[in-house]
Amino acid sequence: MRYRKTARREVAEELTDHFEEHLRDSSSSEEKEQKAQRLIAEFGDAKLLAVLLRRAKKRCRPLWQKVLVRGLAAALVIFAYLVICDSWLRMGNPTIRINYAQWLTDRTRQDKDESLNARAEIEKAAQAITPYDNFEAVFTGGWPGDMNDAQRQKAAEFLQANKEALDELNKALKKPYYWSDYNSFGPVIAEVNSALIVNPDFMVSAQHPLAKYRRLARIMAARTVWYAYSGDIDAAINDEISLCKFGQLLQGQGLLIEQLVGIAVEALAHQRLMYILDRTDVPAEQLHRLQNKLENIFAHKQPIDLNNGEKAFWYAIIQSGFTDDGKGNGKMLKIAAPYFVRDWKDAVRSFLAFSYPNRQQALSEVEKMFAQAKRDLQTPPWQRKRETSSKSAAFVDPPSMFKIQALAIEKIALISWRLRTDRAATLTILAVLRFQKETSEFPENLTELVQNGYLNELPQDPFSNGPLSYRKTEDGFMLYSWGSDLKDDGGRMPRNEKGYLMKYSDEGDCVFWPVIKN
Repeated sequence: MRYRKTARREVAEELTDHFEEHLRDSSSSEEKEQKAQRLIAEFGDAKLLAVLLRRAKKRCRPLWQKVLVRGLAAALVIFAYLVICDSWLRMGNPTIRINYAQWLTDRTRQDKDESLNARAEIEKAAQAITPYDNFEAVFTGGWPGDMNDAQRQKAAEFLQANKEALDELNKALKKPYYWSDYNSFGPVIAEVNSALIVNPDFMVSAQHPLAKYRRLARIMAARTVWYAYSGDIDAAINDEISLCKFGQLLQGQGLLIEQLVGIAVEALAHQRLMYILDRTDVPAEQLHRLQNKLENIFAHKQPIDLNNGEKAFWYAIIQSGFTDDGKGNGKMLKIAAPYFVRDWKDAVRSFLAFSYPNRQQALSEVEKMFAQAKRDLQTPPWQRKRETSSKSAAFVDPPSMFKIQALAIEKIALISWRLRTDRAATLTILAVLRFQKETSEFPENLTELVQNGYLNELPQDPFSNGPLSYRKTEDGFMLYSWGSDLKDDGGRMPRNEKGYLMKYSDEGDCVFWPVIKN
């Protein structure tokens, strides 16, 4: 009957009762035997009867039982299909051909001789720092003239204690390049709980010295201010140039975190220079020397480049998350799936239909993402706002992880353009102050600076599609950028919840001069 035991037993009992009822009135064994043979002969095809009985039993089931049985059968079919879908993602193994930590090191180094690498000397300088937990005045940029005698004494002692570290840093900055040996940090991508993650040891090891780099930069920035206060303008200018070089060594290559630290260091240099120019009377000759030095430093350095460090992570994910057929293609494995689905609907559809992208398609998606990132980094904010259709045309419905990275890239691009604006503003302020010292008048406009050779070209504001905004005032001049809202607010700066003026905000202008005094 192909049915469960209890039903077969019940049918057997019914058939036994049927036979016994017909044989009960037999008077002899011979008669009982004859009746039994006749019943068997008239019984029919036993197999057919079993089928009919089985169908009858099914029809007689209660409704809840029918629903339960059908539901369990459907669940079993679904479970079996899900197992097949999951097995498809688990089939195969990746082929690890490239060590992307070494790949990143080679791309950053670019066959340069190790003797040109400033990393060892910078780390040595960072190790030589003498900490002073209570000396916040140095790090917050307090002007020595505003300190009392005891604070100035502590400041002098602190800077003297760190003279060796700063001298070592200046020695390191004579070298033209900086790169890390990322291979010493281990693999870029690790597998944890059947998921690919950025190896935490790799990131921690890469970030570990960066905190000391920032502290080293803050100490040098403090010494720059101290030199200016003491009247040693040449020494202050030299430290200012060194601080800009330090920041730029970390920019434009390697890991993004290293480049952002480099931007922070250079931004600190610009901030301290404005502080010095506002508090001291720097002669025109020294302003000219500083301007020429900074023009050379700023000439060709791009603050951010994502084509090495961040690409290494995605390449490592593809290598670890896809099979390799030896011809540049292969199927996706389970651990890579979260990186290339667009949303939960796409994840379900891809899982059930075996429709994940292959290796070549995934690599193409990554290349498109970084091509768009490169365009974002090179397109000024005012232009990006107008080109709302360019991104959708170039990259339609990207995977969700790509969308997250795209949001980060927008912020990074904004940081990059802010630094470029800082550079243009710094050179412009130096030129304006030179002009005033040499002519006893502030220029009427920025074009006058270009015409008289104080600037090579008009300083552009990437937030306004024009030059930086400049105007003479009763007691000097004002120089500002339109800022992130891309609107001219006449030099008005917003305040935060504590009432402090903010140089960069989502609204209002970014004023470079006069210097902010909160």
